[in-house]
Amino acid sequence: MNLSKLIMSTSAITMGLVGVLLIFMPNEIANYLNINEEGVMIVKVLGSLYFGFSLANWTAKGSILGGIYGRAILFGNFGHFFTSCIYLVKLSFVESTLVVMGAAVLYTVFAISFGYLLFFSAGIKSDN
Repeated sequence: MNLSKLIMSTSAITMGLVGVLLIFMPNEIANYLNINEEGVMIVKVLGSLYFGFSLANWTAKGSILGGIYGRAILFGNFGHFFTSCIYLVKLSFVESTLVVMGAAVLYTVFAISFGYLLFFSAGIKSDN
């Protein structure tokens, strides 16, 4: 398994798990995060977004990721993980809980990984 397939598979599984948790346990997660009842719908929509992104990553894991079509999936992943990484790292300085710091580390690793695939490894084909 080469690097691009490993990154795409790992991100697909991770985002899929988070998406399923957000879809099927929105009330429990909202209570843990101190989100009011009106925010539960946003948690559900966020879960569907994560699940959809995981399906896209899983489908694209065997594609050429640096070409004209594969580059779009890399841009989307890099944009998501990089901007979320910045927010989570900033939040970890204010609220240093295990969940926030773990998410910050995970998002930083994925941001660096997708940044590498996007900017330094054009045209890599995943082995099936």
